[in-house]
Amino acid sequence: MGALEQNIAESNHVIIGQKITLQWNVDQSDGSTAQNMNGWTVQFVLMDRRGGTAYMTKTCTVQNGDATDDQAEAVIAAADWATAGISESDTLFYTVSRTDEVVPLAFGSFTVHKALATA
Repeated sequence: MGALEQNIAESNHVIIGQKITLQWNVDQSDGSTAQNMNGWTVQFVLMDRRGGTAYMTKTCTVQNGDATDDQAEAVIAAADWATAGISESDTLFYTVSRTDEVVPLAFGSFTVHKALATA
């Protein structure tokens, strides 16, 4: 199974302070056969840079995507941003991995934006 590089683009308009749900379909090493992750513990880690300080770690839900139990889902609650100390627009990095494996299932950059002030 190879890690999927999936950058969460600036055009997705991820706003600091909003609840967001992120999902990754995981395939086997052939790149097309869905990977059944039943029984796996999967985590999402958001960092300041690749391999850097972790701002937050979330346990993912394993659920059905294209097939049975092949999708990892992480939910970032609105309060998680403040708890993590993220308040300014920035490009961060993330990994999604099994808790018992070093190699990530998915990784990439993650662009977040500060909410616009309202009058």
